[in-house]
Amino acid sequence: MVLKGIVVKIKKTGRKKRDRRGILWEECIFTVKITKLSRREVGKTIPRELLGKEVKVVRWCCHDWHYKLNVETTLNMDEVVV
Repeated sequence: MVLKGIVVKIKKTGRKKRDRRGILWEECIFTVKITKLSRREVGKTIPRELLGKEVKVVRWCCHDWHYKLNVETTLNMDEVVV
């Protein structure tokens, strides 16, 4: 199931790593409020217990646009931590 939500909070964990190109990435925990299913989920409905629920997603960030709040994001169920 592919979910859509709004990023309401971003917490930097302090863990950092560099990729092969030398770019510094930082691990962050995103709090995402689930709003709907992706358009790819044709004919399916979002379970009531998920609608409006806030979940935490771990992602690696390096660009300033990775840290924006109140933007829509897409996540898979396997990304959800809590």
